Amino acid sequence: MVFFQLDAIRFFTVYIGQGIFSAIYLFIAYKILKRNKGRLNLILSLYYIVIAIALIINFIYAPIPDLEVQRILNTLTNYIIFFGLIFLPLFSLLLKKQEKIKNLHLILIIIIYGITLFIIMFQDPQSVSIDDSSIAWRPVWELSIFFPLLIYKTTAIVIPTFILQIQLYRKFQIEELKKKWLYFNLGTGGIFIFSYGIMVANTLNDPIFRLIMAIYSISVIFWGYLTYYGVGKQIK
Repeated sequence: MVFFQLDAIRFFTVYIGQGIFSAIYLFIAYKILKRNKGRLNLILSLYYIVIAIALIINFIYAPIPDLEVQRILNTLTNYIIFFGLIFLPLFSLLLKKQEKIKNLHLILIIIIYGITLFIIMFQDPQSVSIDDSSIAWRPVWELSIFFPLLIYKTTAIVIPTFILQIQLYRKFQIEELKKKWLYFNLGTGGIFIFSYGIMVANTLNDPIFRLIMAIYSISVIFWGYLTYYGVGKQIK
């Protein structure tokens, strides 16, 4: 019965669109690791794997009609998606510093980022609610979660990533390598725009903007492939 409570658009988005999305991301991770299981490959592949895990969790809770379960698992899904973003600046950092970055440093960065993100997203249960007015179970964020997450993601992920990408672009001497790096930069930029869009859509709770983001979400497959095409196919 509960499956019939999903509207057609959400059913298509979750079980068709996101199903294809997660399968492609897992396949890209497989292709990266198949070439080599070094640190660079592992860090980049973890981005794709973590995002795919978040979407799989979405499959599980989407048809559940319990508002509290929806709220908790939706927040967990968003947490995992935003957690996955840490592997993009880490990849750039590792590419720039290479041997200077120890495994312990990478683990500490991931742990600190994950704990801080968890505190922001789970400290106030009232900051996330579920809009069931249309039986679509859409999450609604309060400003108390939107602004801390906006500031944290921008300062911890987006700004460091672009700084490292600019530094690496200037460091590269081979034009073909610079061109490939630009593809990677475009891919990460598109991914960041989508993550900001998720935040705004959940906060505004505007049907038109949610529809726009649902359409834009299709492009995340393209942005994800660009990051792979830019460097994932070459790193060894």
